[in-house]
Amino acid sequence: YQRRVHGHLMKISAKSFRPPPKVESSVVRMEPKNPPPPVNFEEWDEMIKLCFQRKHKTLHAIFFHKRSLEALYVTYQSYCKMMGKEVLSKENYKALVEDALEGKPEGSELKLTETRPARMTLDDFLYMLSRFAERGLRFR
Repeated sequence: YQRRVHGHLMKISAKSFRPPPKVESSVVRMEPKNPPPPVNFEEWDEMIKLCFQRKHKTLHAIFFHKRSLEALYVTYQSYCKMMGKEVLSKENYKALVEDALEGKPEGSELKLTETRPARMTLDDFLYMLSRFAERGLRFR
């Protein structure tokens, strides 16, 4: 997420592995993105982990899965208590998550709620993180 592929260096034969994979392998050079995106990397990591646990599901299915929603709500409660803010009810929290996912990244035909993480760009993820942060929703 904070690196870019600088260049393809070489291909590696499948015979170099035991058992040989059914895909081609390569060595690439990666460099950190400079300057790094202006995000809280702990928040970013937690969001990315959540999204890619089920990368082929829609974001709606991921965020509204019972365990995911419960874990996010517990994180939200802790954050609010730490910051001295009022804690929303679970139903109001759920509506806030739904509102965050209603956004449509620039250049996208789909709202976040209809999008699958496997098909998202770096900018889509940054947009989603900002929508959650604007609503006081935290991943960590």
